[in-house]
Amino acid sequence: MFPLKILTFSEHWESNTGSEIGRLVVNPPEKGKASQVSFISKPSAHNQPSSSGPSSSASASKPIPEEHTFIIHDLANQTMAVLVEDKTVLKEDHNIATGNLAVEGKIVKRAECRPLANQNYMKMKVDQMLRSTKPKQQVIKLDRAENKFKPKSVHEEDLARLKQKKEGAKTVRADRDVLMNALFKAFEKHQYYRLQDLQMLTNQPANYVKEILQLTRIRSMVKHVVEKKTALGRLGKITQWGVKQLEHATPSCMIYTRAGHIPHLTWDVAEKWLDLKQTPIYQFPIQSIFESREIIKKYNKGLPSFCGMPGSALISLGGGPNAYFRRKCAVDNGLKERCEGFSLELHDYFYGNEIDKVELKKILQETFAPLPSSKIRFAPGPFDPSMVFFLVQQGIDLFDSTFAIKMAEEAKAFKLVDDYPHSDAFDLVDFHEAKYTDKMTPLFDGCPCYACQNYTRAYLHHLTNTKEMLGMILLTIHNLTEYQKMFELIRQKISNEPEL
Repeated sequence: MFPLKILTFSEHWESNTGSEIGRLVVNPPEKGKASQVSFISKPSAHNQPSSSGPSSSASASKPIPEEHTFIIHDLANQTMAVLVEDKTVLKEDHNIATGNLAVEGKIVKRAECRPLANQNYMKMKVDQMLRSTKPKQQVIKLDRAENKFKPKSVHEEDLARLKQKKEGAKTVRADRDVLMNALFKAFEKHQYYRLQDLQMLTNQPANYVKEILQLTRIRSMVKHVVEKKTALGRLGKITQWGVKQLEHATPSCMIYTRAGHIPHLTWDVAEKWLDLKQTPIYQFPIQSIFESREIIKKYNKGLPSFCGMPGSALISLGGGPNAYFRRKCAVDNGLKERCEGFSLELHDYFYGNEIDKVELKKILQETFAPLPSSKIRFAPGPFDPSMVFFLVQQGIDLFDSTFAIKMAEEAKAFKLVDDYPHSDAFDLVDFHEAKYTDKMTPLFDGCPCYACQNYTRAYLHHLTNTKEMLGMILLTIHNLTEYQKMFELIRQKISNEPEL
């Protein structure tokens, strides 16, 4: 016997004290596999809430997984024991605390109890998402209107400002940072203000307040329009990114950067030799520029200018690998009006991992079901061409270019097959291999990129062995060119499909 408590039964545990709430099922071990242990709850236990009242009826109706599996782990490099108080010599005085401990036994296995990821479990998670979007405050209808009176001192200040305005007193413009801090403090108290109220609160001209509000607005940061839905995915267009207007067709990808630059490329090289078919959107992971935030602030000309980016660049600040904050934005706020899109964390499905596409398809369908279909869907990470086309078919609109960078840093170049995406295969060339020592042919025939037009496989093999920087530069140029071509082919394929 051992204590067992499962989080999904926390509301029903106390009401079933002393009774059977479920059973442990131990299946005999199969060849090469350990014993499988699972916990199966009694259906009657689901209908006995631990409290009374309206909340108890709501909790009783929640779908609860009936089956939980145990994942057994060995306690390697650990020694754990169960200790009890030794009272063998006390006899009838067993209530006295002795302070002496005796070893009852040793723990040799550790078990993790997890619910099965079936339809019942996913339904419970969707219900939790929907409940999290409901406001905690309730609107109560009053019998009569309430009169709200300002404090006497505040009222006198307002009268003094109005008197100065009538007498023609000129208002001195405050510093921008001072005005922004005053506006932020105001919005911490209330969500909505009239422009006249903000003018009175800050004692600044209306046009100046309006100018600062336009610079700091967060509404409608990304505007995405779905133009066509087909069985192979959906075609769309990004018409606004921040304050910039553009026309960027989707499915597509953002250009990944690190510390303000495309890895291994200077902005001069990227502008001259990297042929991008669309207006690029550059992805800036926050962790790569976090240490420079004070310098960027003092520079006072914006992040693109600080990094030396050419022209009027579009940038996206990503949240890095912290899955909690991205999930909080995409799920907790997913049904709210101000959410502009969804970011999906698919770390287990990156290139090199074993992937169950049937399971992933089911998870994505159940995830997207309660969410607005018009919002843009972003899946960051190194996905190969086969996985990209699969995710596009599930409704993903935007990716990043980390796969192309990852392959270049591994001294690899990839090439799509001629009938992509009808066949989602691709060829991969590893320049560590000795067979390319005397290959005096271009990297790939027919590729228009700078690397394929000017260099041979033998030279790339030489650059890889000598660890020359030029090798990374050429492979990055080729892989990014091929990755952009991949999305162009996917969009052409979808455009020829019948609309759903």
